[in-house]
Amino acid sequence: MMDLKDIISFDKTMSALNEEETSDSVFETALKAAIDRLSPGDESRLPSEPRNLDQLMFGIMAVLVEASKFGVTENTLEQELKEISGLSDSKRIRAIVTAYRDNVASFRAKMRGISPCSLGEIVDSVASVNCRLTSTEVEKLDGAGCVLKLATSEGHDDVQFHCTVSQLEDLDLTLRQATKAVEKHAQQ
Repeated sequence: MMDLKDIISFDKTMSALNEEETSDSVFETALKAAIDRLSPGDESRLPSEPRNLDQLMFGIMAVLVEASKFGVTENTLEQELKEISGLSDSKRIRAIVTAYRDNVASFRAKMRGISPCSLGEIVDSVASVNCRLTSTEVEKLDGAGCVLKLATSEGHDDVQFHCTVSQLEDLDLTLRQATKAVEKHAQQ
């Protein structure tokens, strides 16, 4: 799976950021075309772009899609763009970050329309235990299970599933590892 740094490192994304390789008017046209294509609406009205502009537009679109998909903050996006491009003060980076800030909701709306996965955030979780009552503790544990429901900010895309004790233990281990990885990354 690619991350935002990999996407930013693409040649065409770097070309879009480099003022020596691409004129301001070409950059602005590519940025506008990327926003138009990522926003919900009638795609038949969109003009085709010249090949070099298409490539710049796709580089910008890739950055905006990845940032939107993972809910990256404006500051993180700006830091990543600056770090990878080596540009500490760039009006193009500011333009991309501004476009992201102003359009992230519409980008995510379009992604929800083409992707079966939810882009909502988990807002609540509920667990309920179900087990067969039998004569021995071993049979109770063997038949025990858990129904987990993860409520999302989208409401209609809530996730609900049943798991056994061993599956629940695996999930717990995975979540603990993910928590440690996020904490470690946050400290860097």
